[in-house]
Amino acid sequence: MGWPISPTDSAAIAAALAKPNYVPAGVTQAFLEENRDTSPVQTIIFIGVVVAITLLLRCYARGIIRKDFKLDDWLALATMLPYTGFIALSIILIRLGSGRHIQYIQYILSGPTINNTEVLDFAAHILYTCALLFCRLSGLAFYWRFADRTPWMQRAIKAAWLFFCGVFLCQLMFSIFHCLPVTGYWPYAWQVEESARYTCLAWGTVYVTNSGLSLVCDVLLFSIPATLIARLQKASMVRKLKLSLLLLPGTLVIAISIVRIDLVIRGQYDPDQSWVYSPFLAVENGEIGSTLFALSVPALKPLLNDLLRKYGRRSSLDTAYTKDFENPRTSERYLRTDSTGNSAASIEMKDYHDYARAV
Repeated sequence: MGWPISPTDSAAIAAALAKPNYVPAGVTQAFLEENRDTSPVQTIIFIGVVVAITLLLRCYARGIIRKDFKLDDWLALATMLPYTGFIALSIILIRLGSGRHIQYIQYILSGPTINNTEVLDFAAHILYTCALLFCRLSGLAFYWRFADRTPWMQRAIKAAWLFFCGVFLCQLMFSIFHCLPVTGYWPYAWQVEESARYTCLAWGTVYVTNSGLSLVCDVLLFSIPATLIARLQKASMVRKLKLSLLLLPGTLVIAISIVRIDLVIRGQYDPDQSWVYSPFLAVENGEIGSTLFALSVPALKPLLNDLLRKYGRRSSLDTAYTKDFENPRTSERYLRTDSTGNSAASIEMKDYHDYARAV
């Protein structure tokens, strides 16, 4: 088949099957020609297009409508550099046959092609790790927009920033030093010559560890705004639910991280380990894309408000904000101070409205 699906070399398969005692008994030509790369490639491209459009709308909303383009937006744009490279390498890896049956890789692909896929996989996951870091730091920079009156949130963001950078360094070192001496290869068991030259960690050990750390980071990233919403004691349940809708894409990110761990485990211990590789790449692209999408959706609110104003309507969050602070009773209740002149309730509600309006 043609691009972008990995082509099947039927002649090479027939030649390999014709060799005596070369291909294990029971492995047929039909089995070696099996290919499920179409859906993963389509998914990768679709996610990339959706994320690119969302990011362009975000830039328009923040840069043109609000004229408030800040660090979180620049970091989101920076994410697209390694993410675009990861998309390209994912499609190339699938086209080279990395997601075919393990018997196809072992008996049909040439040695140089296998080595090439190993190096490309190594480079792709360096880009993957960098993209996730930029994306997460973009999220923290966005949270900082409305954390100026919330000491606990400032501390949480600073701690998360340090944790994310520490995790990034661990993941990066784990990937770079997966073999000694350092190499981009990750030899299969049957690559006797390469295996003799390098002492390597198991593929599953590195990827399960990195995936577990990524899951912790995703949970931490989206728990910060969730905690803020949960602490809004003076806000009604309806308003909390409306704000919580902004976090729904974040739950998808966490779910994707869990699926990635499952695929890594299957890729390590399943006898046909490479058969999950194409879906694995699609899930990894989905993890980056959904994280960037989840952090960009709130930033589209100015664009939505602009469209609603043109049609004579306002968003429910803006309406709620106006009602609360134009009503003397509710305003007095929210802004009532204690003997020290400070009000936890007023600060709490300011954070609520900052979160509603900062986006």
